[in-house]
Amino acid sequence: MTFDANYLKYQKESFLFYKPIDGVITNKFNPHRKHFGIDIVAAENTAIKSVMSGRVIFASRTIESGNTLIVQHQNGIISVYKHCASLLKKDGDYVSEKEVIAIIGNTGSLSFGTHLHFELWINAKAVDPELFIKF
Repeated sequence: MTFDANYLKYQKESFLFYKPIDGVITNKFNPHRKHFGIDIVAAENTAIKSVMSGRVIFASRTIESGNTLIVQHQNGIISVYKHCASLLKKDGDYVSEKEVIAIIGNTGSLSFGTHLHFELWINAKAVDPELFIKF
């Protein structure tokens, strides 16, 4: 599935996303390099918030991504939060938009400093979060 300008305009008008964290984007979305999200640097112990209400479908640690939380939202939307120091929600929890769900960290073998790797997926396709969220 491709996302043309009309589809992106529809998505922007149809859904309201909040920033997961205030910080500086240091690595942009680049699917050609298998970087399916953005990296956001912020101060240690900064709270990470859900970009939209939904249900936690994954809250665990992986070798590469460290502490990772995945939230399923309405209309085929999924948000992913990686490299967290700690996860404040568990599988099955319902979260509201802007609710604190994790703490920024530096976990996992692919992390090289305190940051949030954030991904946004629509209908099983990774999309550039900067097209939907004003950072």
